[in-house]
Formats: sequence, structure tokens, C-alpha cells
Amino acid sequence: MQILDGLHVGHLFDAIIISAEVGVEKPNRCIFEAALEALGIQPEEAVHVGDDRRNDLWGARDAGVHAWLWGPEGVSNFADLATRVIHGSRLAEWDPDD
Repeated sequence: MQILDGLHVGHLFDAIIISAEVGVEKPNRCIFEAALEALGIQPEEAVHVGDDRRNDLWGARDAGVHAWLWGPEGVSNFADLATRVIHGSRLAEWDPDD
């Protein structure tokens, strides 16, 4: 949180989950479940965007959370991310098994 506060963006987050405080790291589903609990939402209401297939995509999906890959194979910019969220295109997920 010190880094986020130093960048003056800490106030933009509703919750910040730190793996050392939870006692698990991605891809363990418990880290995603801790985030859901802190936000008070259900897995199907969340989208996790990350840059690692194993840790971010598979871990989030094991917890029932929609997951998108950041980069050329998925979400490539914040405008694309906003469009997907606004228009409910959570179902247009990249499948790591393809």
C-alpha cells in the first residue's frame, strides 16, 4: 500500500489484498476469495485482469472469477477493459486451453 499511496492512487481502490497477509499466493484460490470477501461480492460479479496465465487466469477461474489476460492475446489497453466491463463482455474470455 505504501507504493500505491506514494503514487497517489491508493484512494482509487476499494480493497487491497496482500498475499503475505492472507497467507497464500496466486494461483491459490484463497487469495481471490479474500478479495471477493473484502469487496462483498460474488465470484460471478468480478473480473480479474492479469498478465500471467497460470497465476492470474487459472487461479481466478478456480475461484469462479472471470479472468482476462492483459496483453496482445487479451485486454490490450484500459479503453478495451472499460468497454468489456461496460458492455458486459465478460463471457468473451480468452481460454488458455485453446
